[in-house]
Amino acid sequence: YRRPKDGVVFAIVSRKAGPKEGYLWQYRLQPGANGKMDAVKVREFGLNTGDEIEALAVDDAAGLVYAAEEKTGIRVYTADPDAPEGNKELDFFGREGFTADREGIALVDKYVVCTDQKVSSSEYRLYNRSGSRKTARAIFRCGADETDGIEIESRSLGPKFPKGIMVVMNSKDKNFFILDLAPMLAAVPTK
Repeated sequence: YRRPKDGVVFAIVSRKAGPKEGYLWQYRLQPGANGKMDAVKVREFGLNTGDEIEALAVDDAAGLVYAAEEKTGIRVYTADPDAPEGNKELDFFGREGFTADREGIALVDKYVVCTDQKVSSSEYRLYNRSGSRKTARAIFRCGADETDGIEIESRSLGPKFPKGIMVVMNSKDKNFFILDLAPMLAAVPTK
């Protein structure tokens, strides 16, 4: 997370197992000795139901961090450790409709994208970044098997990818699929 007001950079990390409260740790990154970076812990935050946190995504502009719990849903917190009530959970969505684990998570335009890690054909669920997140706005498949991670680049990458790309991990063949974002975003219902 790069804080807009002062440019300070933070790392937010999770772990395989931990307490029900303070599951996520946040570190301020700063120059250290001999050209190395120091990580100074600034807070422990976040709830956990006993699930593994499979993915984190940070929205710098909105100042939010999204944490995808494998079996239960996606939790939202303030990314700025100095914000009033910064440890308070702001939202908990993506709890329904998944038939497998919640895995990779990424942000694009007005949407949060989270993977439903299905055998044979994982699904990618698009939720609103703001407003109601009760249900997915759209669901896409590309044939990738048991996707663990995704990444999105939403800048134009030339005429072939004018809206950017989404890269998804394909477990079966141990490779990656590169998807054009333009048709995906165009297919999201407007209402």
